[in-house]
Order: sequence, then structure tokens, then C-alpha cells
Amino acid sequence: MKKALIVVFCMIVSLAFVSLTGCGDSGDASAADSPYVGTWKATGASFQDEEVDINEVLEGNDFIIDLHDDGTATVSDPDGGSDATWVETKNGVKVTGDEINMKFKDNDGKLECKILGVHMFFEKQ
Repeated sequence: MKKALIVVFCMIVSLAFVSLTGCGDSGDASAADSPYVGTWKATGASFQDEEVDINEVLEGNDFIIDLHDDGTATVSDPDGGSDATWVETKNGVKVTGDEINMKFKDNDGKLECKILGVHMFFEKQ
């Protein structure tokens, strides 16, 4: 069951980067003052309320989001990287680009996103 869960999770993450597209918004002028500027690393995940070991799922590779102070972003996962833009929202951050459209909710200083039922948790590095 655990191996099947890992395979499903990897497929969902890959599918999210390939199939989710959005319009690139220009960066907000206040991005430089945002507490979200910096490097965020995936440190945990859950699927159907079951915690998943992120290191096992990503096979030792990192899933990192770099939010730059000019409103640009770089998203790196085991399959490569993508350039994007980001804006601060009322409850967190929205990252968009040619291959990505993700909304992150601030959850006590950590960022949480949900992609096709999988919750991923990011911590600032």
C-alpha cells in the first residue's frame, strides 16, 4: 500500500507541473518587503489524511521554491526547474508561470498547497 501511495504521489506532483498552467502576473512592487521572499523547501506531505515521507517520495531530491524580491520565482523539483512569477495574497502566496499555477496558504509560518488531493508543506530555509 505504501509503495502504491508513493507512486500515486509522484505521478500527481509530475502531473501538476505538466498540466497546470496559468497566466504570468507581473510581480507586486511590495514583493521586496514580503516575509515570503526566500527559499522554501518541501518538508512534508499528506495524501488522504495519511502522512507521507517527503524524502522517500522525492527519492532524496528536493522540491524547492525560490521567491525572489523582484516578484520572480524559480520552482525546482526532481524533474527539473521552471521560471515563474509570484504575488502575495491575503492568505499566502500565488506562484504562476508557463508550467505552474499554485496557491500556497500560510499555515503558522509554513506554506501549504494542495494539488489533486495531495497536501504539501514547505518551510523557509
